[in-house]
Amino acid sequence: IDVAGKRLTGFYLDDGKRETVDEEADIGPGTYWGPLFNLALKNFDANADGDSLVFQTVAPTPKPRVIDMELKRVGRASITRQGAKVAATRFTLLPTVNFLIDPILRRFVPQTEFFVDAGKPPMLVRFAGPRNYAGQLMRLE
Repeated sequence: IDVAGKRLTGFYLDDGKRETVDEEADIGPGTYWGPLFNLALKNFDANADGDSLVFQTVAPTPKPRVIDMELKRVGRASITRQGAKVAATRFTLLPTVNFLIDPILRRFVPQTEFFVDAGKPPMLVRFAGPRNYAGQLMRLE
């Protein structure tokens, strides 16, 4: 997928058939592609409004889509790794549409959690969330 200016171009596979994408999209300057949300997480304090940061991402669903994601700082947590405790901050990541649809959407979309050690630079200690769009969950430490 090539995200240039205001266009999404590239291809995706749907039921084994190659489909071409070339469409206009409203892509802002703070838009991240899929896994690059780690940049939003790393720079959370500089860009957040309180304990929440809403940003755009190009989600590599079967057909690429531009969606708003909300990253929330939940609070302090303690993670046990190799017999030692690591102090971390817990964040959650969920899509956001609007205040009416979000509560319904959050009942069906698996929650993604990040635990970050606040050292310099910040370090991801744990990821827990969906592995793919089929809802398979995974946990990385």
